[in-house]
Amino acid sequence: MKGATMKQKPVKNALIMYGSAYLVNAEEISPIFGQFYCFYCTSPMIYVCANESQKEHFVHDLTALTYQAADICPYLIPD
Repeated sequence: MKGATMKQKPVKNALIMYGSAYLVNAEEISPIFGQFYCFYCTSPMIYVCANESQKEHFVHDLTALTYQAADICPYLIPD
């Protein structure tokens, strides 16, 4: 979905594929290994580290979204 702009809500949970799919919480997982995916649309997610203004969370990798994901995921808001 290149070229489209989307706003995102921070996501607390994501799926990690490690043999099987596991639901993980951003505050409880180390971002060192694995690829994370959205629970709703299965698009790839990026782990965002905590800083003074935000807790750790996940956001969608906007370069890997499909039109279908943008339509069904409640964490993606079209501009």
